[in-house]
Amino acid sequence: MFAAIAATSYENLLSRVTRIGQAQSSESHVSKKSIRGPVRLHRSNFIERLQIEAKLNVRLPQVIGFMVLFILYLLCLATYDPLSPVSFLHKTLGKTYKVDMLDYMNTPDDVMSYLAIFIDTTYKFSSALVDANTMDAIDPERCFAQSVHDVCRMDYWSFPNTNISAPNYHSGDFTNSTVGRTPGRPIILDSRKDYPYVPVVALAPVVWQTRAAVVPCFGFGNSYNDDVLAAGHCDPTQPCRQAQEHGVTSFSAPTASTATGGNAAPQPVYLTYEEPVFRCIDRAKNVHTFNDKSFFPTATWQDLTEGVPVQEFEMDGKRVFPKFVSNVAYLQAPVRLSVDGEPLAWNDSMWSEPSAKPKTRRSRWVEEYMKSKEDERVNTFLTLETNTLTIASLVLSSQGESHADIGTLCKITFTFSQYGPIQAEAVLRSTSQTP
Repeated sequence: MFAAIAATSYENLLSRVTRIGQAQSSESHVSKKSIRGPVRLHRSNFIERLQIEAKLNVRLPQVIGFMVLFILYLLCLATYDPLSPVSFLHKTLGKTYKVDMLDYMNTPDDVMSYLAIFIDTTYKFSSALVDANTMDAIDPERCFAQSVHDVCRMDYWSFPNTNISAPNYHSGDFTNSTVGRTPGRPIILDSRKDYPYVPVVALAPVVWQTRAAVVPCFGFGNSYNDDVLAAGHCDPTQPCRQAQEHGVTSFSAPTASTATGGNAAPQPVYLTYEEPVFRCIDRAKNVHTFNDKSFFPTATWQDLTEGVPVQEFEMDGKRVFPKFVSNVAYLQAPVRLSVDGEPLAWNDSMWSEPSAKPKTRRSRWVEEYMKSKEDERVNTFLTLETNTLTIASLVLSSQGESHADIGTLCKITFTFSQYGPIQAEAVLRSTSQTP
């Protein structure tokens, strides 16, 4: 029996091996047959290859252009490297414009003091009459007067009104003279002294700002203005109901008032304010209208009390209110409108004078304002609503044929936060033309 079982198992094993061998022979035959047959290309692979070649054909000109520009860039670096002169120029201009003072900007008055330094420094680099390039209108009577320094600063030139025999002499009479009134007969200024600097400014400095919205005060601010002070709620022509209901500020006087029927001292004195004593600002909300109440020599009563609308422009991606300025006094106004020690009324004849000719009432008013102290002026361009304030100048370093010109934008930006702190930043940007 054992022999029979072994024989049967041997036959089964041999049969299985035979079938495996036939299957392998069949697979080998099929594989060889498929190799000898025609080659087939899969559709998805073909489309993918066409897409790659199409992208290469589109990108090839760009790649070639990039390589050409890169080679030119390397050649420019080999012949001219502007980094060193630009870096040195920025360092020098930073010291000249005293940017180290920006760390100590704590109040609007600090900002105004720095603006005065920036403006004076810029005009030191003006080798010509830059106000004529930027100002819309200038009173020639004041522009060429030797006693005037707030406009038409000419450190290196002088008006030709001293030498009568000189061919370019001008008497200063712009009403009856044709010289200076036509392009063919310009006024030719006399050279006063040589310009001593390499950098030069061709435009007056410009200031621009963004403004925030005034919003009603809530909480303490609302209670203090309305309930404690009744500020802005009383009319002098009639009894003040707000004051009677909520009270106003009062203090005791050492004498009695017979007008109120009192005869015993002390008696209280009550007072309030014609407008809220402070305002609340939301710096997340911008406004797009602004009336500038700043001084200028030919300003009218309405200009100083209601303001002149300033057109909004776009700068650095923001809508701003710009203004060219020759003196910080043109960003302020007198606290008290007066001349010769007397108050100026809205109907004073001075407001109708078209210019500030010498020895006129208006010229005296202008002179008194320009000599006034800081506490006699009020900031009118920079106000509580100012969100950001920027002052900038364009400094050019002109060179000969063998050296490249460099133009530098000197920009100082003041940012006023919601809670009062002021942040100042100086940015100097230069461009250079390869020689």
